[in-house]
Amino acid sequence: MFSRDLKDRTESESGWIFAQGGPIYIAYRPFAPGEWRPVDWTGLLKGGAGGWFSTNFEELAAGSEFYVSESLNNGYIVQVAPTADFDSMQSFQQAITDLPLSVSLDPVPTVSFTGLDGSELKASYGKELSVDGKTIRYDDWRLFDGPFSQADRASEKIEIIHGNERLTLDFKNTTSTTTFTPDR
Repeated sequence: MFSRDLKDRTESESGWIFAQGGPIYIAYRPFAPGEWRPVDWTGLLKGGAGGWFSTNFEELAAGSEFYVSESLNNGYIVQVAPTADFDSMQSFQQAITDLPLSVSLDPVPTVSFTGLDGSELKASYGKELSVDGKTIRYDDWRLFDGPFSQADRASEKIEIIHGNERLTLDFKNTTSTTTFTPDR
């Protein structure tokens, strides 16, 4: 989805789509061609089938667009950067189009891309991703591992954290527990 709030959306012959969102430049590179469609291209949101999102549709989404591809073999790259790092949108676009990029869709989507920070990403559908030659093993990742939520894979539990308060939801035993740790 490309919000109506994004400025200077342009499509490059290189396949990159550029835009600016506030102080951030955005580069989006789909692997397969697509077309622009309004956010309500299915006709369901304005009719109320979108749940919360369809409430206040005009205020929240009118004028925004989706980039839709019907290709079954696809993927995309997103690269963002602060506008302060570049003299202009054109210099950002040039920096992006100068980056090493290799995309293939046969037999499966495969990409090799070097980002603005010099990190080399390699990915192929159904295989593990590598960053700078190091394999990223998703099996080793926790389900949630952030400052506001923690959960191990297959634990059927999640801990939601706010300040000194912790809410643990146990979906296996259908229980919830709230704990509070006073400041020390």
